[in-house]
Amino acid sequence: MPYYKTYIFHTLLFIAIQAAAFAQAGNIISKKGELYGVMNEKNKFFIEPKFIDIQTIDNTIFAVKNEKGLWGFYNMGAKISECYFNNFRFTGTDQIIVQKISRWGVINNKGEQTIDFRYQYINLINDHTYKVGKFNQWSVRNFKNEILNTFEFDSITYLGDNVYKFCLAGNYGLVDNNGKIITTEYQNIFESTLTDKLPKKEFAKPLPILAKGNYRVPQEERFDTVYHFCEGFAKFQSDRKFGFVDSLGNIRLVPQYNDARHFSEGMVAVVLIGKWGFMDKNEKLCVQPLYNEVCDYKNGISIVRKDTVFNFINKNGKLLYGDFFDKIIPTYSGNYSIIRKNKIGLADAFGHELVSTKYEEVIELGNTFILAKEHNLWGVLNKEGNIVIPFNYSVIQFDPEHNYVITMEPGGEITINKQ
Repeated sequence: MPYYKTYIFHTLLFIAIQAAAFAQAGNIISKKGELYGVMNEKNKFFIEPKFIDIQTIDNTIFAVKNEKGLWGFYNMGAKISECYFNNFRFTGTDQIIVQKISRWGVINNKGEQTIDFRYQYINLINDHTYKVGKFNQWSVRNFKNEILNTFEFDSITYLGDNVYKFCLAGNYGLVDNNGKIITTEYQNIFESTLTDKLPKKEFAKPLPILAKGNYRVPQEERFDTVYHFCEGFAKFQSDRKFGFVDSLGNIRLVPQYNDARHFSEGMVAVVLIGKWGFMDKNEKLCVQPLYNEVCDYKNGISIVRKDTVFNFINKNGKLLYGDFFDKIIPTYSGNYSIIRKNKIGLADAFGHELVSTKYEEVIELGNTFILAKEHNLWGVLNKEGNIVIPFNYSVIQFDPEHNYVITMEPGGEITINKQ
């Protein structure tokens, strides 16, 4: 028999055998309109045609995908599971690896869960052993780097009143300090219910009302504009020039400056020959007009800008640093973020360097510790710049109520033996 005839004969024989086996199983995936179902040998649907895709796992088990793109499973027409899986992989055994939102687990051919949905990935090693990747693990640590508690959530945020918000496989809920889940309500619901539990904040005492008649404001007709008093001096404008008067209406700085700020710590910034400098209350020039921008004095220092760079000066005009910074930004605590060549450090309220400009980000944690980022990892420093929590974490959150931090570290990989 010629070769090509032999090939055709064997091919047809193989197709016939496969068709006979399939007919024996009696299960045919059929399409009705745009949707799929499964028919038996009598051409009767035992899985109704209401799915956008159907895949055969073996002769008796079918994976079906609904119009939302979620998978479920049937065993000879009997429903094994609802369609709430995002993905699946058949293992060749009686186990099916399935993904629910972002987590992987394992079910058997009866739909019973055999491995929890808590893993980043699952790979079968043999019939009874799986290699699994754990999601990020969150640890609560004190500032001695001691672990106080651990959580296995995708994200966690402290809300106050010993309650954390967590996200697990796309679902939000609340958990307490001990890791006990309080509720899994939706985020907008449980955050609104938590509002009443948050401790009430007490504001500082209101400023006392100043007694009237402390100052005699100069007669308006003498000046174009008179501003508020500050340290006993009021800035005024006359004929487009600025000067200062005291509380008795005496002119103390003659109106000859193109611009001026207000007095602070006995010093006032004025513009001379197009640049900013500083004078004292006796109109003595203490800081030469060298700067494009200045700030009022605070704690004996001022932030100044020369062209595009920044520095601190004292009341004698001396620069605190030999090299300028690209930016100086006051912080909420009264300190300063100092930035040079896209690296960040920290200076105290007197301009003295606390943390050198070597970090990608620097955040103050209360008045004692500093959160810093180096090489894209976070750690914690004390105010002396010493490392108290190593730079090992991709995320660190601060819990000011208990004065500790929550760190995120990779969960790693483990092996599970299925019982």
